[in-house]
Amino acid sequence: MKKATKDMLIGSKLPTDPFNLSRESIASFHYMISGIEASDNDIKDSIHLDPEFARSVGLPDVIADGAQTSAEISRILTDYFGDGFLEGGCLFTKFIKPVYPDYTLKVDIQIECKSEEGDAVRYDMDISCTNQDDLLVLVGNATAWVR
Repeated sequence: MKKATKDMLIGSKLPTDPFNLSRESIASFHYMISGIEASDNDIKDSIHLDPEFARSVGLPDVIADGAQTSAEISRILTDYFGDGFLEGGCLFTKFIKPVYPDYTLKVDIQIECKSEEGDAVRYDMDISCTNQDDLLVLVGNATAWVR
């Protein structure tokens, strides 16, 4: 994968690949962040784990935790900027629509501002994430550095 450089242009987009959130990955992620075990009986009453409960609150199926989509975007930024994102970068996200099992998500990350600070360059970026039907599911912004 191409890595960030100090000469990237405002308006350019980071290279990203679509990713899929399977039912299994949604469940695994939720178990990981909630601290419950897959064998626990505490999966009922969870819109992330229990399809019947999700339907009872008006959803057609379980949904991915918003943190899972943010984590995928963080992975993209870390792959591209490395320590320039991990040390001093930030990511802010706003969730627009639910993400259901087997959605394929496409992330667009566009450089909106570039500033030189000493020997480093800081990039401010706008982020959007759409599903396989081009419906917007997330917006946000991020900052990362190239040192």
